[in-house]
Amino acid sequence: HYPLRRQRQMCIRDRITNVFEFNIPYVDVGKNMSVSGVCKIFTTINQTGQKLGAFDLTVASLYPKEIYLKKIFDDALNANPLTKIIDVEDKTWLLQTLALVRDKDPTSSKLPRTIKADMFDNDMFAKSAAAFEEVLEFLDTQFGTSIQHRGNRNISFRRALPVLASAQQSCSVLIGTPAEKLIKSDKFRTFYLAASISNRYSTSSGSLQSDDKKELIVWMNELTFENKMPLWLKNFDPQTFTDLHTNSRSAAVSKFLLGLFDSKDPKDIHNNKSVGFENTGDKIEVHHVFPKAYLKKQLPASMSDEQKENELKNTYRRDSILNAMLLTNETNNIVIKDQAPSIYLKALFDEVGETLVRNRLQRAFIGDEEVDMLLADNYDGFIQARAITIAEEINGIAKIPLFLTTVLEEE
Repeated sequence: HYPLRRQRQMCIRDRITNVFEFNIPYVDVGKNMSVSGVCKIFTTINQTGQKLGAFDLTVASLYPKEIYLKKIFDDALNANPLTKIIDVEDKTWLLQTLALVRDKDPTSSKLPRTIKADMFDNDMFAKSAAAFEEVLEFLDTQFGTSIQHRGNRNISFRRALPVLASAQQSCSVLIGTPAEKLIKSDKFRTFYLAASISNRYSTSSGSLQSDDKKELIVWMNELTFENKMPLWLKNFDPQTFTDLHTNSRSAAVSKFLLGLFDSKDPKDIHNNKSVGFENTGDKIEVHHVFPKAYLKKQLPASMSDEQKENELKNTYRRDSILNAMLLTNETNNIVIKDQAPSIYLKALFDEVGETLVRNRLQRAFIGDEEVDMLLADNYDGFIQARAITIAEEINGIAKIPLFLTTVLEEE
């Protein structure tokens, strides 16, 4: 057994050698080196290990000032449960809010240089976190974001949150007479809606966030809805209602619409169970009103499967949020399946009662005109009618025209 014993000895020696000969990189940092210089070295050394984010670098830059950001941040998350869901991974949204509250650049990549020790005076980080939580509660109540159950999936743009939160910290929608609070709430709704519809925060821009925060605070402090309205809202160029159909499920406006569906206390059209996202007792699905399999059957048999898939995806836009509603898994897979809308609706009318089914559909922005289109299996007619219904609902909430809802006559 000598060869085997010798082999084991060599293996142990190699491992010990690796331990004692391992090179640990280090840099001798001069006493007078700036914080940004230290951070740059810190980041460079870690390139082969765990990549450092803005939060890590901010923690490091504040530590010499005896600002222990990690603990401050964790305390804020524990005190604000919705904020914890939104910022536990990114760890930048509260810092951006603090930057805006202190009139500094909120750009995420610049936070290690932007966030200074004196910005934490007067318990301002905790106050900013509380304002952030109040904004999330507002979105839950007004727009069905259902953060507790959906995380950020129904929030159109998280970049809008620090802007709203910094405005909330300055002029809370919770403070004032009933009339004043109502006006402030209207302005919050308009701002969030318009930002969602226009993709205002589709790219990162600290200057845009800073400008929007300042204009929003000025507007919030006015006693009327129209006075001092931000110019980008005052001059908003309404989109056509058909734009609602062209967005993907992951688009900001689609996320917003899914929350809007949830905000109407939606009911399953078959069993009348709640199909809001907060319902944890049943599996809730975002169901195609016109089932995918049904639409596929309507295409010419001469088309290949690949051609059919492209047609359904790009022309029909079968996955459009306008062809979606919330249902229980049971109704989706057992009652509706791949049937034409005219077939499953008539069956539901017979079993449940037409009036009850229509009332449940109404909660999903499917009114009488839309139902007529479903009974005729008219996909294009249904999409157009529902787009107009939803666009008019959005315009009503926003109190300014975000969508044009007129059908143009063809010449």
